Amino acid sequence: MSTKMSKPKFILFCAALILTHVISMHDMVIYPIVNNLYELFYENMAGVNFIISGPAIFMFVASLLAPYIMKVIDKKTLLIIACVIFAVFSIGGAAVTSVTYMIIARSICGFMYGIVQVVVIGIVADHFIDDNKRATFMGVYNAGMAAIGAVMSAVAGVLAVNGWKNAYYTYLISIPMILLVIFFVPRIQAKIEEAQEEAKTADVSAVKAKGGFSAKFWIMLITFFVLCVAYTPMMMMTSVYIAENALGNEALAGLAGSVGTIASGVFCLLFGLVYSKLKARTSLISYAGVGIALLGMYFIKGPAIFLVFCAIAGATYGFLYSYMFTQVIVLVAPENANKAISYLTAVYAASIFIGPYATTWIMGMVGDSITTASLIFGIICIVCLVVDFFNTAKMRSAE
Repeated sequence: MSTKMSKPKFILFCAALILTHVISMHDMVIYPIVNNLYELFYENMAGVNFIISGPAIFMFVASLLAPYIMKVIDKKTLLIIACVIFAVFSIGGAAVTSVTYMIIARSICGFMYGIVQVVVIGIVADHFIDDNKRATFMGVYNAGMAAIGAVMSAVAGVLAVNGWKNAYYTYLISIPMILLVIFFVPRIQAKIEEAQEEAKTADVSAVKAKGGFSAKFWIMLITFFVLCVAYTPMMMMTSVYIAENALGNEALAGLAGSVGTIASGVFCLLFGLVYSKLKARTSLISYAGVGIALLGMYFIKGPAIFLVFCAIAGATYGFLYSYMFTQVIVLVAPENANKAISYLTAVYAASIFIGPYATTWIMGMVGDSITTASLIFGIICIVCLVVDFFNTAKMRSAE
């Protein structure tokens, strides 16, 4: 670690970083009231669609700008500013019943999400110099993301029963998040010399020594993007799959989302241990898991087995998320870590925005069937598995 702190302060430091997932998972508050928005603004469906998916565009832009902003403003200050702005526009996101106002508020929240994501992972990279320790924290960090997302969705749903605007009160949790960031996130100045010394014993030090962005890095990002797009049927369209195959109703759809989220959280807790053993090979588990789940949705149908597929996909997708934000730092020289994190965040944001459109496009080619689309995405994931196998083999050759 690049800084020393007492155990209580370290725990609160970790809690502050994990609680920033209030921003990462801010969409979970919107999902329970999507139908309300369509009913209220039925004359402006395009506007409602942008309220739902548009913030990803601003997340994409912000993630690319973040490394340059961090050259002017230190990470802690930038994190506080972003958290405060997010709190204002999330809590007040429905203060005016207007599509235009809500689009502006959601867009600002999306921009802050991109900033926070890059800054927080940058702080993690500065603090956890050792790759294995960083991997362990990333597993816990992303398990916290799953837990916070599940809680926010549940609370928003309950609050919305008495009025859809009440769901926005869920964002009040951003207030303790801001306080924890202010008091317990230190101003860590990354020590390039220290990181470079650590790199001598890192698993892919030969890659780091190049100092740039290798072909392995870009291939890793491309396969990650493709898998994130392919994961869309599991993330956003489970209710469509359930209805298409007459498996159940909204209750099963809600249960499927919970099962995937819980599996992701539990599996992420094991990430540090698995990564310490498999290193670059860790990602193969995820490509295989998501691919098998999507293929299974086509060949085997039933409520119980569908929940199993949701658990497999959710667990391995969350695992890949942890892996990417760990490995992306390993593959580049320390001075390029912030840029690498920003590129990865931008790729993730692009996949969120493009995913639904790619899915509906493929569905249109196969008779509007989400089941057949799942088969195609499953095959794509297996192709990604093969590409990643050869790409990680090159990474391992440098170990």
